[in-house]
Amino acid sequence: MSDQMLTTALELNSREGDFNISYIPNAPRNCFNPSFPIIHIKLKQEHNAWLQIVRTDSSDKKLQKFIDTNLELHPFYTLEQDFYDAPLWYYTLFSKPLTYWTAHTYAVKIDNQNKTIKIIGGIKWGFRLAYFPIKPQMILPSSLDTNDWQVDVEVFKQALVGYKID
Repeated sequence: MSDQMLTTALELNSREGDFNISYIPNAPRNCFNPSFPIIHIKLKQEHNAWLQIVRTDSSDKKLQKFIDTNLELHPFYTLEQDFYDAPLWYYTLFSKPLTYWTAHTYAVKIDNQNKTIKIIGGIKWGFRLAYFPIKPQMILPSSLDTNDWQVDVEVFKQALVGYKID
């Protein structure tokens, strides 16, 4: 996904991070996630990984709160400098598996030698599904704060056994 397609950009500050965010509220029909949001996040500060926790109101308990991850990198979403995401959930006009999907996306710095993870900052974003409007409605990106991290870190601690999280 090129930045040329990403139509809206904004800057947000969170903790120590200066985030540059580009997004499309509703992806075009020719994308693999038509009508759902696409996001690209860059960060000026030094970091080497991203963590993301997702919350939904799905009837499936396993999908109500989960670490969004690549199985090979668990629990990390990516070890790249930039963060990209394009969620997709299948639904019909009269059958929606959830009404909201909210992500807390954190830039972190991992020190594998000393087994520490430092939070740089985070962004909240996502989408809502309703009967009207028919298309998913993006939850616009906003900054996360220390209180958000204190709640989310308890979930990450279970997946990061042996690491000290700052």
